[in-house]
Amino acid sequence: MTIMMIITNTPVYVWAIFIYLMTMGCIATKTRTIWVPKLFIIPVVLTILKWHKLLSVSILWTVAPWILGLNLGITKALLNKKMECLTAKNSIQLPGSYTTLFMFLILFIAKYSLGFLQSINPAMSTTYANMDTFITFLFAGYSLGKAGAYTSRFLKAKYRK
Repeated sequence: MTIMMIITNTPVYVWAIFIYLMTMGCIATKTRTIWVPKLFIIPVVLTILKWHKLLSVSILWTVAPWILGLNLGITKALLNKKMECLTAKNSIQLPGSYTTLFMFLILFIAKYSLGFLQSINPAMSTTYANMDTFITFLFAGYSLGKAGAYTSRFLKAKYRK
């Protein structure tokens, strides 16, 4: 199977998702203002994508990467000294970072690869399904950790006055 066949046989909605993710990732590379509740969209979506795996797969593939990601996200958010709280707007201002773009790219590649494997060799795809689950929960935890830490900093600034 050639690369051109793979690209042309990919459904259009997959390319639309890819373009959306890359656009959001590129936007995140520049300083931006974010309404605090929007911080929780990514972790909620990622958790919903793999919710069914929480009870059916070993905690090694679900809870462990989620906790690791949570700790990494909290650490990154707490070390981000350039975050500004815009309490009047219930928003925060974050400096640009390539982390979100990188995260979206890795997620897309993992999910695209798994989908491709499922279409050509379903038996082999089950071998790699746990890696997809691991990556998804790692990034869900990471995003939730950042969102929680940024929200905590925002609330401290808002109610300190």
